[in-house]
Amino acid sequence: VLKTENGNPANSGSNTNQMITSIRENLNCPEAVEKLYRCDAKAFSLAFESLYPELAGHPLVEFWKIRLDGERAILTETGTSIQRRDWIILLICCLVACLGVKLPDIFGFNPESTLFYEKNTGLIMALGLSLYSILIRNTTRLSYWVYTLVLFLVPALYINLLPVISTSHSIMQAYFHLPLLMWCVYGLIYIGFDPMTRSGRIDYLRHNGDLAILGAMMVIAGMALTVMTLGLFKAIMVNIENFYMQHIAMCGIVSIPIVAASVLRHFPRITDRIASIIAAIFSP
Repeated sequence: VLKTENGNPANSGSNTNQMITSIRENLNCPEAVEKLYRCDAKAFSLAFESLYPELAGHPLVEFWKIRLDGERAILTETGTSIQRRDWIILLICCLVACLGVKLPDIFGFNPESTLFYEKNTGLIMALGLSLYSILIRNTTRLSYWVYTLVLFLVPALYINLLPVISTSHSIMQAYFHLPLLMWCVYGLIYIGFDPMTRSGRIDYLRHNGDLAILGAMMVIAGMALTVMTLGLFKAIMVNIENFYMQHIAMCGIVSIPIVAASVLRHFPRITDRIASIIAAIFSP
């Protein structure tokens, strides 16, 4: 039975002193020690560090020493600390995406009459993600940049040279399938133009799943923030809806995938917790 120093079941609110006592009491029961760790991993780690000099040499204690050290090594290797260079790269990529979505304002043409957003939103998102992937790799190969430029320039010219005919099914299909093409282009760039590497393809699919989960969470948070912001300004009789949607919301939409990719790079295990929370919400 898993007990604390008060005789009650251990829970996530156990403090370090209670955890120390619980570990001592359950030292000969591996299942109980595992439950203690799952109840409060942080308190368990702190308690274990305090107990290790006293209990060193015990087989179970040595096992947990290796396990906890291994988890710390994994966190260190994933580079959870964000350096100044990482912030600069993130800002550059978000700025490029925002400039792309603001091209109608920069050059003074009507985005509705040209269907600019229908044609180019997916292209701009893929460009921001691809640019982030290239810059974060710090590659200096000229061929890498040339391939990327061609893979974006050709689809951009093609889709924007198509006539604006909203009743044409073939043109509408081109608008719908361009994001899928750019998704494949981003995949090529993400795996370093090496599509024959099976591990790279699997890693890209996993990256897309994590990106979708985290991106969806950011979209929901952004929608909530938008509603609150517009409501607060409306309460003081200031209407900023048009300005907000045109200059802030659009930039936020194209920047979310880039920010999500940056978060995943520095905190790759974050989606594991999100997925478990979602599963717990919808489980019977």
